[in-house]
Amino acid sequence: MKKIFLILFVFFLFSLSCQKNEIRPASTPFLEFRSITQEESAHELYANYLSIKTYFTDGDMDLGLNGILEEDKQFGLISGDPDTPEIDTIPNPLFYNYFITGYKRENGIYKEFLSENARLNLNGRFPRLSEDRSEVLQQGPFVISKHGRWKGEIEYKIRIGPGFINEVDKDSIKFKVSILDRAKNKSNDVVTKAIVVLD
Repeated sequence: MKKIFLILFVFFLFSLSCQKNEIRPASTPFLEFRSITQEESAHELYANYLSIKTYFTDGDMDLGLNGILEEDKQFGLISGDPDTPEIDTIPNPLFYNYFITGYKRENGIYKEFLSENARLNLNGRFPRLSEDRSEVLQQGPFVISKHGRWKGEIEYKIRIGPGFINEVDKDSIKFKVSILDRAKNKSNDVVTKAIVVLD
């Protein structure tokens, strides 16, 4: 019993030492592409989806935003002062912190696919992350697994509904992804591998 306790105690001290010696990454977010897959919905009433996973680091961990009623007005739904919407009702680009652009192959060249259908706006807004602990957050299309203080994985799910199917039309597609922190530092862009969506 004493040997087991001693082993656990040594392992605990080793873990603390590793955390202290961990090199703090840059304060600008960094992304690395991990995977893109087509997944079946666990519920027959919901559409299947694309799962895009990216690894991230951020040295000051100022990632994520609260809900639509964000206390900081600069990240609100509209630009300008929301108390006087008649003055400025332009959609606020800072409302989103996850930016994603889709490309489909046409005649051997990948071109951005656009649509007048607003439902195909793929940008998202992931929740505020803890600054000092590991956690798993699920909100909307996001599942975020934070490992330690400064790194983790973001999974983003794109619903494969009729509008999306019509837009990509079984072409080879891929996506460009970036994120933004609360200091307005934009990460690098990452590009996924190509995938053909099957309906």
